[in-house]
Amino acid sequence: MIDFLFLALTLGVSAGFAPGPLTNFVIQQTLKHDLNSGIKVAFSPVIVDIPIVILSILLASYISDSKMFLMFVSLVGSAYLFYLAYENFKVEQIVLDKNMPNKSFRQGLVIGALSPNPYLFWIAIGTPILLQILNEFSLSVVFAFLATFYFSLVGSKVFIAYMAAKSKKFLKGKVYFFIMKFLALLLAAFAVKLIFDAIGYIN
Repeated sequence: MIDFLFLALTLGVSAGFAPGPLTNFVIQQTLKHDLNSGIKVAFSPVIVDIPIVILSILLASYISDSKMFLMFVSLVGSAYLFYLAYENFKVEQIVLDKNMPNKSFRQGLVIGALSPNPYLFWIAIGTPILLQILNEFSLSVVFAFLATFYFSLVGSKVFIAYMAAKSKKFLKGKVYFFIMKFLALLLAAFAVKLIFDAIGYIN
């Protein structure tokens, strides 16, 4: 169980720190308004992802006995994790889009809903992980995984908002650079683990 929670923590922090439209919007709202505005946007993934997570859990429950499907989604998830690791590894700083419209928390929800990242994550990575949890543990561990993931995801974006409010140097400094490199290595390690899991389903 602990390894799944550590995986949730790693994935959440990686998603929270990763550059993208929502991260840019968190920073923009913080800089143009205040820290509270950035924090409000940081919580938008929790709302946006609810239907996606529910569908993932239902799918995982329905096909949890299909080893061929488990092998397939594990391999797809591994490939996507390697992609995320590569994207994290080449990041050096966050580049803000100055032309992004300055609107409210509702705009943060729209940005999150229109981004392909949550859909790709829960289809390629979230579903195989939930399948493994359901095969080895109870539904309560699924909720523990989700709670850890979203706590770390939102917490990371709140941290970015806080650092943006205090100092813009963090977004262009070496600390952020090394955090992304370290997270890339962890993601690559979990990608390898998914490959071994896929091989295990063959036996």
